[in-house]
Amino acid sequence: MKGDFSRETFDAGLGYTGVLMQQGRVHLDADFNEQGAISRDFWRSLARDLVGPHGGPVDCLGFGCITSESEILQWLSLSREVGAMACTNFAGGVDWNRDFLITPGRYYVDGMLVENDRLIRYSDRADPGARDAFIAEHESFVVHLQVFERVVTAMEDPRLLEPALGGTDTTLRLQVRWQVRLQSHHGERVSARELPLLSRVRYGLMTAQTHPSRAGDSDRKGYTGLENRLYRIEIHAGAETGTPTFKWSRNNGAYVRVVRQPAAEPTGNHLTLDLLPAIGAAAPPCSIDVDAFVELLPEFDPGPHVQGPLLRVLASSSDGNSLTLDTTGAVVDPRRLRLLRRWDQRGGAIPVPGDAKPVAIEDGIEVVFDATTRSDLRSGDYWVIAARLSVADIDWPRVCDASSGCARPVARPPNGPRSASAPLGILRRTDGGGRMDLRRQAQTVWPHCDIA
Repeated sequence: MKGDFSRETFDAGLGYTGVLMQQGRVHLDADFNEQGAISRDFWRSLARDLVGPHGGPVDCLGFGCITSESEILQWLSLSREVGAMACTNFAGGVDWNRDFLITPGRYYVDGMLVENDRLIRYSDRADPGARDAFIAEHESFVVHLQVFERVVTAMEDPRLLEPALGGTDTTLRLQVRWQVRLQSHHGERVSARELPLLSRVRYGLMTAQTHPSRAGDSDRKGYTGLENRLYRIEIHAGAETGTPTFKWSRNNGAYVRVVRQPAAEPTGNHLTLDLLPAIGAAAPPCSIDVDAFVELLPEFDPGPHVQGPLLRVLASSSDGNSLTLDTTGAVVDPRRLRLLRRWDQRGGAIPVPGDAKPVAIEDGIEVVFDATTRSDLRSGDYWVIAARLSVADIDWPRVCDASSGCARPVARPPNGPRSASAPLGILRRTDGGGRMDLRRQAQTVWPHCDIA
């Protein structure tokens, strides 16, 4: 999760059930955030135990797929939430060869509750590239419901700003988002047991450590920065691309700016963007310097594994509200730009070494990616490293190494992102079309099944 946090302290393996405040003590954001994480972990674990890997309530089972007008009438006979005339008018403009409808209701995926409050078209919630994939030459599709959690900032929801405080941003919000995705299917008739919840079980591992700032200088070890920071190490291109890469930020990737619309078209290899005034942690005097690298995205959190192009800043206005970027070798559609996020590495995405060689970040911090799990790195995987000036060190778990007599940092899986995908049904293109409903009602419980 990207936000202006001091650190992330929740660890399910510790078995903590709550955070207890003490009188006269300083209140920290990490304590409040850990209490929220403990509660979410409990309720989602309970939902998985009761509902199973995925399922919905009998009286409000949502996310069904409707592929024809006749199916609308059948659905209406079982639903009392939407009038027949409204549904008939809404469905009249649907191209059933390239689209389908998704019914309202609730559903649980890996313990996370998602809700759809109205009858909607698949094309209204799908990425343009996914819409283009829905073509008649395929025999059938498996429809998956992907669920993930994201952070909502005041730039997305201005209601988070308190006018009595002069419009200062204070807190953020967590939101569960969902997307419907399609996967080609050419097999025989299957059941929900044969298309289980898609949930990762293999992750790439990373170690964070410190080293002497200068060779032979034994008095300057550990973290040598001049302020407390929360570093974010995030995989940019996953291992499926052949060479995984990563980027990093000093403030957990929290520095973002909104692109003023409509954005100008690129001129040659240059793209000039006008930005809305910054608020909160991103407000001046912070700026984006020349030669810094920024990431362009169509929305604040388009999905757990969606990454935008990293572009170098060629010029920046004195007020920081206008940037000129180098688009050489990048494909940028200005019509879809909404967000600009600053990263702090000097250069583009950094290749992940294949031999577990340490990669220096800055101020004595370096990271090591485990060579044996390098192939399990996926775009969007991230780690956070809290660096503290008072102890000249980083907050990273260590174990005692008996051979050397000192604490050794351990390799850890990523902090996130968390997402899961459940099968909703199969849409057929041949043999007269039709669909197979793979949703589960909550009373039917069978063991959770993970796949990589």
